[in-house]
Amino acid sequence: MHLASLGAAYDAVYAYAHALENWNVANPGLNHRAAENKEKFTIDYVFNVTYDSAQGPFAFDDKGDRDASLTVGNFNYEVGGERAKRASLDEDENFYSR
Repeated sequence: MHLASLGAAYDAVYAYAHALENWNVANPGLNHRAAENKEKFTIDYVFNVTYDSAQGPFAFDDKGDRDASLTVGNFNYEVGGERAKRASLDEDENFYSR
């Protein structure tokens, strides 16, 4: 499994846990899965979750999608003789060649 997939799964579980905790504090004893509460739980609690995740700040946008920045690395291969160099991003998002 790709690490980005693990991060997305982590964020999904953590977002739901935050929403459930907020629901239980505001609505003690009410079942968030009851038919009359599902829409309110999803819109008012799940989609309003914000927190600092392992991948950076987490929030949903107005369409219910994760509102996140995306860093795209550009990988170029230069072949010269027996050696190949690859451009990459280091942890500080600086390009380097190896």
